[in-house]
Amino acid sequence: REMTYQNIIIAIFWALLVDLYAYHHYTIYVFATAAVNGGDINSLLGDISWISLEIPHSKDPFIETLTALNSLWEYQLSLTIFTLSFFVNHAYNHWRMVYFCTRAIQGRINDLCMLVTIGAKRSAPFGTVNGTTGYRAKHRAVGQEDHEEGRDAKLLVRDVTRLLRMSHTFFWSATPTVSDGFGDVHHSEGGIAGDEDALPTNFDPSQFGPILLSSDGLKLLVRYGQLTQCEVDALVATGLPPSQYPYILLEWAGIRAMDGIDAGELRGDQGMVENLLRQLNMLRAEYFNIGD
Repeated sequence: REMTYQNIIIAIFWALLVDLYAYHHYTIYVFATAAVNGGDINSLLGDISWISLEIPHSKDPFIETLTALNSLWEYQLSLTIFTLSFFVNHAYNHWRMVYFCTRAIQGRINDLCMLVTIGAKRSAPFGTVNGTTGYRAKHRAVGQEDHEEGRDAKLLVRDVTRLLRMSHTFFWSATPTVSDGFGDVHHSEGGIAGDEDALPTNFDPSQFGPILLSSDGLKLLVRYGQLTQCEVDALVATGLPPSQYPYILLEWAGIRAMDGIDAGELRGDQGMVENLLRQLNMLRAEYFNIGD
């Protein structure tokens, strides 16, 4: 709003200068013509049809010289309107495409989390209280029966959701952006990670993604419990570029869910397996809908 106000004032001031210059030039032209032809200047003053703050005649010599400039202005006006309309509309369509893709990614992740959470094995004594605390865990309190030793459905849910979360995080970290992904909270305002030594003082928010995918960023994720050291070593050992880390973690999430079915941590038959694999493939496809 402030920039528009300044431009309007400048345009009005410039138009006033052009008008005053044109009027001055026109007056001098009339006087010079009268002097050369021996006419009476005082009598000519009454015949001047263009006085200050009035619209001049279109046949005036000075105004005719501005006709070419007026034609150029009209061409530029049309070109500017076309350019702005085209690119603004194109940018809006791109924004809508990215917005719907991000919502689709969110939906596929929610679908996977819901499938794993619903299918996770429950223990009857805990399941009667509420579904959240009813996961079958490996370790039981004294006096509680658990005939399925070694099955930990709660850990399965945590592993799958964590891997999906990190896959999503790594995807946006590998996507070029000018945002840090955290509401543009700079290090000077408390730090993105909330740790004074986690990020440098002169931190560039647009470089948060590459930093997160670097070796230092992976170590930081291990420290905050988002990845295990074994998982970091496995990512690096693949030899793939960091841009492929999101898809590796998607694989791991699917493998962990399949292993959970085999181990009895996740209830389900071939229908559950098919649904999980379909949602994983749909999530991967939505990732590719976001262009570089």
